[in-house]
Amino acid sequence: MANCDKQDRGHINGRTDEMSFDIALRLCALTSRSRCSTDVDAVLAQVLNKELAGISVYTQTSVKIDDFQKNEMASEGPLKGGVGEVWIAQDEHGRQIALKTLQPRYRNTPLANRFLNEVAITASLSHPNIITLYGVGKLADGSLFYTMPFVRGETLTKVINSRQRSRNNLLRQFVRICHAIKHAHDRGIIHRDLNPANILLGQDDVSYVIDWGLAKRIEVIDKAWLFSNLGDGNEEPAATMVGALIGTLQYMSPEQATGGEVGTWTDVFCLGATLYAIVTGASPYQMPSDTLSKDQVIQCVKNVDFLPPSRVPGSSVSLALEAICLKAMAKEKDDRYANVDELRLDIERWLADESLSVYRDPWPVSTVRWVRKHPTIAMGVASTFMVGFPLISFVAVQSHNAKREVSLLYDDVNERLKEVTYARKTLSAQLYQYGEKLKALQEITLATQAAERSYQNEPTFENEVGLVETRIGLALMQHKTGQVEVALDTYQSLLERLNNLIQQKPSNVELLRLKVRLLGNKGMSDLAHRENDQPPTTAVSTYTEALGLLNLIQTLESSNENLSTTSELARINGNLADALSSWNYTEQELKHRRAAITILKQLVSNGQSNGQFLSVHAVRLASKLFKMNRDNEALRELHEIMDVFPYIEAGEPENWGQQIDAAKCLVRLADTEKDSTVSDKYRHRAVEVLTLMQKNDIFAENPRLVQTVESDSQLSSLKGRADFTQLLLRIRLKSSN
Repeated sequence: MANCDKQDRGHINGRTDEMSFDIALRLCALTSRSRCSTDVDAVLAQVLNKELAGISVYTQTSVKIDDFQKNEMASEGPLKGGVGEVWIAQDEHGRQIALKTLQPRYRNTPLANRFLNEVAITASLSHPNIITLYGVGKLADGSLFYTMPFVRGETLTKVINSRQRSRNNLLRQFVRICHAIKHAHDRGIIHRDLNPANILLGQDDVSYVIDWGLAKRIEVIDKAWLFSNLGDGNEEPAATMVGALIGTLQYMSPEQATGGEVGTWTDVFCLGATLYAIVTGASPYQMPSDTLSKDQVIQCVKNVDFLPPSRVPGSSVSLALEAICLKAMAKEKDDRYANVDELRLDIERWLADESLSVYRDPWPVSTVRWVRKHPTIAMGVASTFMVGFPLISFVAVQSHNAKREVSLLYDDVNERLKEVTYARKTLSAQLYQYGEKLKALQEITLATQAAERSYQNEPTFENEVGLVETRIGLALMQHKTGQVEVALDTYQSLLERLNNLIQQKPSNVELLRLKVRLLGNKGMSDLAHRENDQPPTTAVSTYTEALGLLNLIQTLESSNENLSTTSELARINGNLADALSSWNYTEQELKHRRAAITILKQLVSNGQSNGQFLSVHAVRLASKLFKMNRDNEALRELHEIMDVFPYIEAGEPENWGQQIDAAKCLVRLADTEKDSTVSDKYRHRAVEVLTLMQKNDIFAENPRLVQTVESDSQLSSLKGRADFTQLLLRIRLKSSN
């Protein structure tokens, strides 16, 4: 601290039997209801030279924020959260630090108690994934502050929304967070507000649990000692009053919402909800917390079931990973994991491709896993089975229970075929996600064969629908692997089959929805198959038919709130806009693009979509308007969309055209932004988009793009930036190699 001499600072050494630092701060929270300045004096007096080795106490009462040596980041002002604010500065040791205090408007309110609690809890924890406390002190206005290391990074919320890291990377970070929470639980502390916004992912790939303001000790403390220091000792701090809503609504456990008993099981639920966000990109509960009364909140959390992760639009979640989420988020605490370690171990098992404690894999999955780990034994077992199978079959048929045994085996075969179908469909989706397109096509083909065999064995309506659904997936994968004509043939045969089923059950919403999905996929193949000099007539007709079916579905459902139907409306409108853009049907394109964006904005606001498709259509709409010289309209549209989802660069990272357009939009935003700080951030994000393209070898695979980036006038304001210059240098070096 610039104006604080060494003799004005006390260092706490050793531990005594007197009032501890932690208990003193807790007592401050217990005894204060309006102001905390006198409590801060008492706290600092109690802790000075008492305990918590390594924690510094700044005793000079005239300390101001300005007494710290601010660097260029601190000059921008504090970073503000819910009630606190963080200044980035350097202390007298030359360390870059973060200094946190309450925002001035909250310093003389009951919310100050939570800040005192946060200092107390943070000081009592020591773990690599919990930020260390450097020191505590008092500002000139009498309010408490504390200092800690400055960590460059982003919250898990931002990382999930921006899709900058792989799911497995985030799951490994989640494991570390579980270790940190276990550390707190071992010391009798529960966090009570675990959610992605309170998890910080540093640039050094280290994750941290932050914001312990709502944390609570669950250990038993000496009541007699409390009585002697507090009077009756019965009053609780405001943050833990029975009936108060403590925590973040979208991640809140049922017992928190109802004012019930909280404990380590509460953090298990919140960790499960955070895991839900990692694997789906959306929060479990989609409720406008600022418009609900307390009773409405309680009823929502108690009675509203969140969508299972595998059913969240845009997500691709295995049933095994879903089982972990559902176990951790069980409404009854006794149905959850018994502790954080059990949750962590199942995540580690999933990452290592091992069996879980909460999910039994389909036999094809478990068999493949076993064969992969025991290839020699598997070959021997297979040889023995091939020799012994005829004898086993003969004995079974000769037995007097032969008919019953055959029936049971028959049922088992059909069940196994369904499991094979599901397992191969899931594997196909994962392979495609990892870029293994041909292997993905092979797996979906095998899934289709299993579904066909299942229908042949048992030609029920349900099995035929399952077969059609699987073949739609096959046609889509044929399209994605360049076999457009083959895909169109598959779609055509499926349309005939599906129309026959609909004739049998014309009001069956699931069949109509299946046809909409088919038409939505077929439209892409129609568009890809047309000649470049021909209008997209067939594709437009296909998408228009799909929209008509969706209107019929909404009529049959007598509601416009079905998530599946609403998501399909957004997808079909967006696909139709893409088709129209290929032939300059400008106004029609803008109409359907805006229709898609309107729906997607609502879904993202409700936490029902992860924002990727909103980003895609935001960039495409703005790019079209810029080309039409309707710049003000384009900028207004971008700002309105970014109020809902700020990461317009998050859509389709593998689509280089989309990414370059996203970078151009960010530069346009920067060029028209009056605030120089915001403008610089937009340009920095544009460079990050191009950097990601370089890391993915897109420039190496498309050399002409290098010239586009260097010469495009819409990116000209990036020239002269150090990060952009370094990026171009890396691109050229890689191209020369």
